[in-house]
This record gives sequence, C-alpha cells and structure tokens, in this order.
Amino acid sequence: HKAAVIGASAKDRLEMARIAFRGADSRIEVSDFEISRGGKSYTVNTLENFAPGNELYMLVGTDMFLTLDSWYESEKIFELSDIVLMRREDEPETSELIQRKTYEYKSRFGARIHFIDDRPFPVSSTALRAMISAGEDIKALVPDGVAEYIGKNALYKENSNDH
Repeated sequence: HKAAVIGASAKDRLEMARIAFRGADSRIEVSDFEISRGGKSYTVNTLENFAPGNELYMLVGTDMFLTLDSWYESEKIFELSDIVLMRREDEPETSELIQRKTYEYKSRFGARIHFIDDRPFPVSSTALRAMISAGEDIKALVPDGVAEYIGKNALYKENSNDH
C-alpha cells in the first residue's frame, strides 16, 4: 500500500533501518528480503518467508491498522503475525474506529492485537521528509545515526538524486 519514496533508494532505506535498530533487542532483525527478491512485494509474502520457527509481530500505525482487512491475503497476515498498533494521533473518534476494527479483526480473523500504550508520536514519514526538504532539524525525531546518514547522503532534498 506504500508508493515509492522519492529521495532515498531501497539501499538507503535499508541502511537507515539497520542504523536505527543497531544495538536494539537482539530478537529484532532488519532484513533485505523484500529488496533481494525483487518485483512487487506483498506483506503476506514477507511474513510467510519468516514465519517458520518464528513468532512475528507486525508494527503498524493507525492508518495501516484501519485498512488491514483490505490488504492482499489479509486473513493470512492475521494468521502469521500478531498486530501491534502504535498511534500517531489521540483523537476520540479514531479511538472508536480502532475499537470497532479490533473487534472485527478478532471475530473475523482470530487476530492477535496488541497496543503500545505510549504518548502518541504525531510525526509521519511524509512530514519528516517535508521537514528535511525544507532544511529543518530532525535530530530530535530520529536516531542520531539516521539523521547523520540522511545529511551525509543529502536524502530527501528537493534536488537530490534517488541513490
């Protein structure tokens, strides 16, 4: 469901993910599976690749959570992974939608759903890219190494080339 991102190649995005998770929980793996296999990539294919012998958790934001049932082979996504929701907003009407979808996913798919109870993080990747393009400081919003990588490689600047 994600369009290609202008301003950073797949290699750049993979490297930023590796930097962001460096030193994190040893159970977290940053993989190049989707890049290496090439072609169109569906979440269900990635989950099927890693499912054997592993307990998988798929972290999603609110927009993705509310549309999971429209994803390709959504029933298998719910079967292969626990869904973990981290919100970027804190609106009562959205909370009601989330409650309804949670009930629907559990009853329709037997979904295992978890919530990260933390203060919502109100910045989207789109907003971050716009801030970078405008020359704003993002160091408080991303891990230090990621901010350094973006700056060093001039990513997400209006005139930057797709690496």
